[in-house]
Amino acid sequence: MKLKQLLIAMTTGLSLSALAEETLTLETQMLPQWQSYSAQVSSRQAATVSAQTSGRVVDIFFEENDFVEKGQVLLNLTAKEQGARVQSATAEQARVRALLLQAENQYQRYVALRETGAVSAQQLENAKAQAQSTKEAFEAAKAQVAAAKESLNYTKIYAPFSGRMTKRFIEVGESVAPGVKLFSGYNDDTLRLDVALPQTQAKALKDGTIVKLFDGKEWVIDASGQLFSFSDNALKQTLRIELAGVEGIALGDWLTAKVAVDTKAGLVIPDTALINRNQMTAVYLQSGDSWALTQVRVLPFENNSWRVVSGLKAGDVISTAPHTVVKAGK
Repeated sequence: MKLKQLLIAMTTGLSLSALAEETLTLETQMLPQWQSYSAQVSSRQAATVSAQTSGRVVDIFFEENDFVEKGQVLLNLTAKEQGARVQSATAEQARVRALLLQAENQYQRYVALRETGAVSAQQLENAKAQAQSTKEAFEAAKAQVAAAKESLNYTKIYAPFSGRMTKRFIEVGESVAPGVKLFSGYNDDTLRLDVALPQTQAKALKDGTIVKLFDGKEWVIDASGQLFSFSDNALKQTLRIELAGVEGIALGDWLTAKVAVDTKAGLVIPDTALINRNQMTAVYLQSGDSWALTQVRVLPFENNSWRVVSGLKAGDVISTAPHTVVKAGK
């Protein structure tokens, strides 16, 4: 019954008075032609933290997906062995310091005695060499203390930057050695989108090209500053876009990026102008002093609008409120 009413409306037409102010005169526009490409989210600041000393995991303070601040302690390792090394190195440093003082004092005495002839030149030279050798031993002992303290510091694992933890590789009670992975994370303020483009398409990109994401977020790119070539694939180039302020994405996500590769003349109509009935898409087209229901073919465009494929031409006047036309025809 409804389809029959639509067909009657097409042949008889309806009054224009109901649509005096709710019309749209179609004008040709230069419309962007979108091409979709796979894109992956990466980060300018991402890292995997590994153990730098041996020990057993005592405490873990963060879990996967937690946000951590730079300098926060992520976990603790046992520190008995490292603490013992610090004590041993410190004791050795003190012993060598005493020897150094003794050697330097003896050298100074020999210098004074040499002036009176009480010691030979060879004895003085030997005292000088002994003092120098002991000084070098003291410097080596200081280095051992510093290394031992650094190893002790490695039993506390700190966040190298602020960001989100993506992976924890260990559990409390596990033993680790230098090089064992502990955590992975990234700074979510440094996310970027890597769009892989064919070489031919990349060369055609111009400054001002628009790139869009799933949520409507868009960027105007600087083609010369955002295209990168990688030697492992000479047929492709990567377009890198900073993602600051984009929510709902994470490192490693695969997204679809739409790139405006060209422009083409076309017509756009709003979603409110369309009538969908029984698999037919139509609009009310002004025809003389009445309205005619006219079938059209459209494709999704953007912002709740549609690109006209067929059925309308520039200069046509359509209703943007077809329900008022229907009411007026009753």
